[in-house]
Amino acid sequence: MTTSSRARKLADSMIALRIFVLLSLVVIVSVLPGVPSSAAPSRDVFTEIRNPFNPRQLLDLPFGERSHWLQPWRAYVDTVPATRLEAAIGMNFNVPPDEAMRVARLLAQAGFHRVRYEIPWCNVGYSDPNRFANPGPILTVLHAFRANHLRPLILLNANEGCPGPARRFRVHVVSAAPAGGRTLQLDAGSASVVIPGLTGLDTQKPMKAAAVMFTSLNGTTVSLSKPLIHGIEPGWYSASTLRYQPFGAVGTGDFDHTLDGWLDYVGLVARTTRAALGGDAFDVEVWNELSFGSDFLNLDTYYSPAVIPVDLPATESAILTDTIAYLRDPKNGFGEIGIGDGFTNEEPFDSGATVPKGLAAIDKHPYAGPIRFPSQATFNGVRPVDALGHVDGHQDSDGRWHDNFIPTYTAFFPEYYLTGIQTETLIRDLSPYTTTVQGTPHGRFTHPSGGAPPAIWLTEAALDPHTVPTNVQPRFKAKEALRYLVSWVNKGARAVYLFSAGYQPWEFVNVDAPDGGATLRAVARLAKDLHTGSGRISQALSLKLAAVGNTSHHAQFQGDGTPQHPTLNDRDVVGFFPFQLSNRRAAIALYVMTRNLLTPYRSHLPRSDPKRYDLPPEMFRLTILGTAQVAGRIRATDPLDGGAVPVQVVSRTKDRIVVDIPLTDSPRLLFLGCGSRVRGDSCSTS
Repeated sequence: MTTSSRARKLADSMIALRIFVLLSLVVIVSVLPGVPSSAAPSRDVFTEIRNPFNPRQLLDLPFGERSHWLQPWRAYVDTVPATRLEAAIGMNFNVPPDEAMRVARLLAQAGFHRVRYEIPWCNVGYSDPNRFANPGPILTVLHAFRANHLRPLILLNANEGCPGPARRFRVHVVSAAPAGGRTLQLDAGSASVVIPGLTGLDTQKPMKAAAVMFTSLNGTTVSLSKPLIHGIEPGWYSASTLRYQPFGAVGTGDFDHTLDGWLDYVGLVARTTRAALGGDAFDVEVWNELSFGSDFLNLDTYYSPAVIPVDLPATESAILTDTIAYLRDPKNGFGEIGIGDGFTNEEPFDSGATVPKGLAAIDKHPYAGPIRFPSQATFNGVRPVDALGHVDGHQDSDGRWHDNFIPTYTAFFPEYYLTGIQTETLIRDLSPYTTTVQGTPHGRFTHPSGGAPPAIWLTEAALDPHTVPTNVQPRFKAKEALRYLVSWVNKGARAVYLFSAGYQPWEFVNVDAPDGGATLRAVARLAKDLHTGSGRISQALSLKLAAVGNTSHHAQFQGDGTPQHPTLNDRDVVGFFPFQLSNRRAAIALYVMTRNLLTPYRSHLPRSDPKRYDLPPEMFRLTILGTAQVAGRIRATDPLDGGAVPVQVVSRTKDRIVVDIPLTDSPRLLFLGCGSRVRGDSCSTS
């Protein structure tokens, strides 16, 4: 250990000791159950929130309402098997094939079990749609997954930049064409390869293959599917011929032909993956986001004016339903591989009650970037709600709601879509309480007729790193990863795929570091701590947080002193995420769910110093119920930096324990029950 490391550990221990002594001398003040306190206490007054988890945190916030105070993730507490978190740890895998084996090994060593890997339709050969044009790189990556026991989620996608089998070439335009023109004059060689309705000019920003279709050919003159935005001078231009027409109207022959091509692609990918892995230990995801790159789903995006009415939801439904039917058909032999719905990545409307039977998961992409309140607040038809659950604003003449009070803070944290800051909280789909979105039931128990409830997979998850100083990013991303994993899995998500292994500046993996860098070190500690001592579970635990208190006046934002708009103190956002390791052992992930991971808590440090943004440890007193089965040693660890965390038992009865523990903005694990020596369900209390 270096001298600086010893100094940091000593400083943290002294802070924890001073706060603990302070807590021993306090006066206890209780506030309303589950409601944020409205005023900051003095430093020597202990303030406690009783029953901080309450269904009203979700039920008082129906779809169409939002709140800076109500926190739907605090509507319920589950004690989740630790093995579920271990199995959920995933990474988007977008590194070059020559790095695949090394990166896969790093991920596996760090405790990752899942990877998401795209094999786009564009990889299929134009001349033979039952073969890949270049299978070598695909097989290299799949073999790396197999060698390192990683379960791949294969993304099936047709991005408009290269939506499927295509011939890429250049056409020679021989005469200038003005902006708004609807024809082009080609040379004879270019005209000879044109297939009307499938060949067209590519665009570059954004990249779209055959974006302007050649609808007819008369000699060497082609008619265009839409007018030219800019004039074209004589010269060579990029073009493509698609093997399949973009999806048009469901039920037409052209639509069915394209869908048949899609299913051929699905089969090719599934067979190739199964052969490379030596079995069916993989999943697939159908499509990737609708907000970009998805024009191939709509023929009319290639034409102006439109040529045929396209019902996009019907198109998505047909693709998803037929893909499920193909993969679930026993004659195709793919067993029970997981199938995720990627059409739902960025929208809140699909639920277990609306998806097709046979779907394994509804997929989400809960990205978050910094939002500064009040300057970047959005005013629309969504109603603001105060801390008491009451609508708290007024509408203008256009029907937009304006808050009576907006706190000043920046929201930039992994749990953003677990809160109520936007009405699209994903707790609606994860929760044991069934609520509605525009009349459709949502919740973990909703399911299609005759089918099982689908899981929720986070197939991409990350905070936008562009505002994070370069030197700060490794530690920032390690915190981010830990918080994404423990919070989302504990609340009910069954898979979390961080974005991503490569692709600067989003990368979580440092390929130059022997252990993969800060994020992989932190995740490895988390996975190891949760795995050590894990055993068979035959008796489920149900740990609850009965109260949380502290003396600190630290807050995430200041209120206006009213019960409707209280200050959101740090104790109001203490994350409590319990995991069961065995019948007599549990680990609780604990941290302050800070609203901004870039808050300069240590402003005396340079902006490039990662520790500038660390919340100094604050001592909290936690009253935990349901502990009768976990008698024995109590200890705590810090997956971010490694090592032990001081924890003091204040009192203990048969089914209740009160502890004091210093928490920061990164998860710490509080272990209840067995010590380090575990044999089955027997444990040592030493």
